[in-house]
Amino acid sequence: MAYKFGNLRVLVVETSNIMFNLTRSVLHHFGVKDIVSAFNIEEGYKHYMEFKPDIIIMDWMNNTADGIELTKMIRQRDDSHNRYIPIIMMTGFSHKKCVEIARDTGVNEFVVKPFTAASLYEKLEMIIENPRLFVKSKNFVGPDRRRKREGFTGNDKRGGRSDRRERREDS
Repeated sequence: MAYKFGNLRVLVVETSNIMFNLTRSVLHHFGVKDIVSAFNIEEGYKHYMEFKPDIIIMDWMNNTADGIELTKMIRQRDDSHNRYIPIIMMTGFSHKKCVEIARDTGVNEFVVKPFTAASLYEKLEMIIENPRLFVKSKNFVGPDRRRKREGFTGNDKRGGRSDRRERREDS
């Protein structure tokens, strides 16, 4: 299905101006008009709070994993206005461990650089067509790891813990 992204507000947090321009160009091709850039986590969080984007596309940010820290801030800080915002991590680090860290931090989707317009579109489409329930627990806020929506039929081994999954609250 072809989507019209004209009303989508996107925050791109990217350390490289060249990669930001490429990402912006691809988003413009998809019809996105409202795009804001940030080049570090402080700017990223500030723009997230002020711009109130519908989606965030962020870089791992070199070897420092600042994109992971920004994800934690968005998912866990008390002043975060939308912990459910979809986050797409774009990075050249495609090691399994990096993907697992991103997933365990609360990233919705993962795109490996160099990326294609088709791969980014596919991730946007996944977020729209197959939104995952969110898990809120003491140590984690983020999308459920499971992509399938099969009901659980086993024994409750959590013994009444308050971990729960819920749909994203639209504001």
